[in-house]
Amino acid sequence: MGRQIKCTESWDMGVGVGLQRGMEKYIDLYFDYMKNEYISKLNQINDRDLLEKMHDTIYTNVRNRHDFELLLNNLQHYHQEQKERNREKEKTDE
Repeated sequence: MGRQIKCTESWDMGVGVGLQRGMEKYIDLYFDYMKNEYISKLNQINDRDLLEKMHDTIYTNVRNRHDFELLLNNLQHYHQEQKERNREKEKTDE
């Protein structure tokens, strides 16, 4: 049989540290995925007016959580608007 745990306090602390590191890794991977997804959406926006609106959103707000959520919501909205414009353009080109 392996070594016995003599100090449960240090065992609990070790488990806590392991859980914390696991969650850090998960958050890193999740944010990397989200970052790549939003950068991809940003790169798909071609129309200048949408890009200017996005630029204004980014550089006129204070940096806090609410403004960051607003930025992401606007990016999704402008990306959707760009897709609709592209569909309309394809219909008129036919």
